Amino acid sequence: MNNGLTVTLNRNTEYLKKILGEMTDDDMLVSTGESNTIGWIIGHIAFYRGRIAVKLNKECQFREIEKAFERGAPKNKNLKINRTDALADFIARGEKIAEAINALGEEGLKEKIDAVIPGTDGTLEGYIAYLLWHEVFHLGQIDLIKAAAGKGGIK
Repeated sequence: MNNGLTVTLNRNTEYLKKILGEMTDDDMLVSTGESNTIGWIIGHIAFYRGRIAVKLNKECQFREIEKAFERGAPKNKNLKINRTDALADFIARGEKIAEAINALGEEGLKEKIDAVIPGTDGTLEGYIAYLLWHEVFHLGQIDLIKAAAGKGGIK
């Protein structure tokens, strides 16, 4: 199925790969001003992909470190993130989500759920769409942090 959600999911994955490019684990500690580090942001969006997968009844293993990526967790600019592991989690969880979306079909995505998400219609599709928008927001944030820190941006 060529669903707009899966298209966005896959594009976000490709953008993140491009944004990270040749960055190292040490580069994951880059931040500007009061921003979170690039590594924290990647861990955060990978964590929430896991949450979507669980919402879609897909098994998802979470790493102990991921407790630090939940919304509202105390900021820790010294938290060392393994770039390869975080990217692998992001990709694998995206594959699980795409699989679930394709299995649900259009009718399954219209199912009402018990999550209150701003600006959505209370459906599973709205929930997923909001969290994909959330990824896009953070992908832009990472690119801006990279550019401000002299690490280049998407060209």
